[in-house]
Amino acid sequence: PLQNLAGGGQKVNDWAKSMGYKNQPARSLGNNANAIDMCKLWRDVCRNNFKGADVIFRISSSCQTSASRSRKYMPSSVYVGSKTGTWLKSNHDCGWVQKGTNFYAIAVFTELGSAGSDYIANMWRGLFNEYVK
Repeated sequence: PLQNLAGGGQKVNDWAKSMGYKNQPARSLGNNANAIDMCKLWRDVCRNNFKGADVIFRISSSCQTSASRSRKYMPSSVYVGSKTGTWLKSNHDCGWVQKGTNFYAIAVFTELGSAGSDYIANMWRGLFNEYVK
């Protein structure tokens, strides 16, 4: 339903291309996502680089579907916004973390289906510990 509000799958893919992303994120047209482009999307959301970015920022920070993934092991002192997804046997959580005035993007994709949630949660915390200062 969300992609229909944006004008349909082809419009979503055209927009992604206009932003310089290589993925084709329209769900009805293959839902091809990759970690690099998802991190670029979150960069653009956090910098408010396109119309509607502020809405995505607010929605992603209020959704609780990531409670068993990205948010599970994160410190309560950081602000997190993310988008989870499951497609066939793939399972992911990608989003942004705010610590102080800095934003960081994290994307973890697995092919573990629903069994991947705890792996994703551990990877998010590990990436946070390694790269967020």
